[in-house]
Amino acid sequence: MFRQVSGQVAVMAINALLTKVIFDANPTHEFYVEESFPLDWMYPYLTPFGIIMKINRQPLSSLTEDILDRDHQFWRQFSKRLTGDIVDYDTPIKKSKKVAVVGAGNVAMDSVRTAIRLGADEVYLVYRRSEQEMPARIEEIERAKEEGAIFKLLTNPVRIIGNDKGWVTSMECIRMELGEPDDSGRRRPVPVKGSEFIIEVDSIIMALGTNANPLLPQATPGLTLNKWGYITTDEETCATSIKGVYAGGDIVTGSATVILAMGAGRKAARAIDKYLSGNT
Repeated sequence: MFRQVSGQVAVMAINALLTKVIFDANPTHEFYVEESFPLDWMYPYLTPFGIIMKINRQPLSSLTEDILDRDHQFWRQFSKRLTGDIVDYDTPIKKSKKVAVVGAGNVAMDSVRTAIRLGADEVYLVYRRSEQEMPARIEEIERAKEEGAIFKLLTNPVRIIGNDKGWVTSMECIRMELGEPDDSGRRRPVPVKGSEFIIEVDSIIMALGTNANPLLPQATPGLTLNKWGYITTDEETCATSIKGVYAGGDIVTGSATVILAMGAGRKAARAIDKYLSGNT
């Protein structure tokens, strides 16, 4: 299989392919990427899976060191994280043995898969509804299962238990059952009385979505917000209730896409130019 890819697309493609390769028998895949893409750190870890890395249709091993050594310090450090050989950083990564991720969106799936790749022995996905109600994409759910995530469905955390040093030791949960649909259209989870149980974990990741920073109205008097705490703006100019202040992206729309945020940025830029030019 031959693919011409570049930049971050290559990382995404290789990541997706690696998942497939692990479950296939003796496959051989070849990738061709732009010369500038840092593949030197990938090569030793991909060849055992039958993946041949090439740059400008040259085998990676035949490229000169000066080509491969361009600005790749970050990628080398990142590769150490992927392989578990983590060195000291200003912001170190805590390597855990038993991890619980609470939530069921795409970020939750990313979290369980990352925890597994960082070397955790057991990684639980804790979700209060059933798999049918999960908001994550189907392919994200399937990949998480394939990588070994343990799904604890119809389960909701009750409390987090720690030791006298402040470290997490376990999480108390309660089993749930689905009742009538709520405002989102999904069936409302209802606790099952007397069904509490303990999951032993040493790290817990809350992947429950995002909301507006509650400090926003306190720090910016006169800024109009909607009932969810997001900034109210003019749809065409992105102007806020404060003259000369513009806003766009998730703080206006709530969790959305990069494309929408970029579009808001373009609208705001045009409006700001007119405002500064006195053409409003």
